[in-house]
Amino acid sequence: MKPTLYALLLAAVLFGCSKNETSKVYKPKVLTAMESFNEYGKGSDSLAISKKEDSSGEPDKKDGDGIRKWYSVKFLDTLIQIQVNPDDPKSATDKFAFAEFINTAKTCALVQIADQSGLAAPVYIVTVKNNKVEVVSLYRPSNGPADVKFTKGITRVGNAGYIINNDFYVTRVYAKAYLLKRQNPDQRIQGDFVINSSDISTFVFLVGNSLYELHYPTGEVFLQPVPAETASSLESTYDWIQQNCKWVKNAKGISFLKAQDPDRIVDIKEFK
Repeated sequence: MKPTLYALLLAAVLFGCSKNETSKVYKPKVLTAMESFNEYGKGSDSLAISKKEDSSGEPDKKDGDGIRKWYSVKFLDTLIQIQVNPDDPKSATDKFAFAEFINTAKTCALVQIADQSGLAAPVYIVTVKNNKVEVVSLYRPSNGPADVKFTKGITRVGNAGYIINNDFYVTRVYAKAYLLKRQNPDQRIQGDFVINSSDISTFVFLVGNSLYELHYPTGEVFLQPVPAETASSLESTYDWIQQNCKWVKNAKGISFLKAQDPDRIVDIKEFK
């Protein structure tokens, strides 16, 4: 009799837990300007990130052990799903290949959808504002000729933040998101990220035979030509920068890399 009673109690507990856990689908809004998401939670109104794994079903991404792994994000007892295609409810998913808090209050997270397309999966900010969840899409239309090459998803910039598809910069700790100024308004930056200034305010991209230097807080830019033979690879470009360039502040206090006298000795500390 006792085993039967325990089985019934266990079933009741499991049913109660599954009944309390719900899910909700969110349609992302679009980030159109610099926005801060650094909301401070009260008690239980922060987000929760959990790592999941499953050996059954079609994998989103399998590690070497054959186990499908992903992250889920919850607000209280509600599992957050993001509708990737605004016109297709079936595109909603709660599986993320990347999920990380970007403020200390844990009310804001940067996530990337887990998929198998081979392209850079969509990236979003999930945030809690006034005890309600919002999802913000980090996507801007682009018709760049090399978008496939330079749409790299999430690129970490030290411990300070992330560059998203050469189009956005998201800071860690303070959860601010910026649109990166494009060379061409219709195209995301068509180049590889090379280096950043010591104050992490100026980003340098190798675009063709030039360094496209962007001070993201103000949108001010500077173009530094690079020898064609040097621009053939990121490694040779970085070596050329170390040997020939110096960070120089303009009248506004903004740092840009500028080519110096080729005979000048460059201190490696200038690039840290």
